[in-house]
Order: sequence, then structure tokens, then C-alpha cells
Amino acid sequence: MIIAYISVFYILTNSLVRCDAEFNYNSLLCGQNCIDKIDGLSQFNWLFNIILPVFVIIFGSLFLLVRVLWTRREMQQNLRNWSKNSRMIIQLLSVSIVYTIVWMPLSVLSLISTFRKKSVSQDAENFFYFCVYLCEMLVPVIGLISWPELTRRIRSHFRTNSVTSLSLGIYSTN
Repeated sequence: MIIAYISVFYILTNSLVRCDAEFNYNSLLCGQNCIDKIDGLSQFNWLFNIILPVFVIIFGSLFLLVRVLWTRREMQQNLRNWSKNSRMIIQLLSVSIVYTIVWMPLSVLSLISTFRKKSVSQDAENFFYFCVYLCEMLVPVIGLISWPELTRRIRSHFRTNSVTSLSLGIYSTN
């Protein structure tokens, strides 16, 4: 439903809203979208298609974490499965923390500027717009770091290389 909604929304708005797009390659994101030139449509797009999903993801992740911890507390006897769950919790928590740290400042600034009609510093806003791309770059790294087989291989590779280097006399104390 979400994919259908987003597809229909952007197809309709891009086909119904006509404007002459002027690309300015010296400005942020090459200028404004046609949707952004209509205040009500721009606010609706920003609040319901960008900010609302951010808050749903953040609070959903926190709710899931609390639920898993509560279930663990109730099922205190089965500690063997806890090691599997703890890895999942660490991965979920790390992705949630990165997502929150990256998206929360831009979300709060945009909500302040939307409802108070008070513009914040343009440099700060531009900085937070580009910080959002950190989320897409860091989440795969977090996934790889929390992959147990990969971390075991990397550790064994470094241990083997350091033992080989020590036995060859590379690390001498001359």
C-alpha cells in the first residue's frame, strides 16, 4: 500500500503540477521541485511523506526494542536463545541510533520552520540535508559489522597475519 500510495502521489503531482523547471547547478539540489513551489502541497509532501515515516521508524524501533526486552524478562529461563536475540537487538539498536542521529535534527528543524514560519540558518539546513545521506552509507556497514561469520573471518585473518608477521621477524624491536 505504501509503494502504491507514493507512486500514485508523485505521478499525480508531477503530471498535474505544471511548471518550467529551471535548474540552477550552483544551488542546493539544483533548485526547487515543481511540488515545492506550491506551499500546501510542499508542506503535505514534507510532513506526511518524509517526516512522518521517520518518526514511525524511530518510535517503531524503540517499541520493538522495549518489547523484546520485556519478553526476555518474562522468559528468563531460556538464556540459550538470548545470545541469538542479543545480536538481533544490537543490530536493531545500532541501525535505530544511526537513523535517529541522522534524521532527527533535520526533522526537528523542518518542523520548527514549518509551524513557526521562522527560518533557521540556511547553512545549518543545507548541512542537515546532506547528512541524511550518511544513513544510506552507514546502514550496510552496520549490517556487515554485525554479521557474525564475517567478523570471525576478519579476526582470524588478522590473527593469522600477525602470527605470520611475528614468526617472520617483521616486528623487530631494534
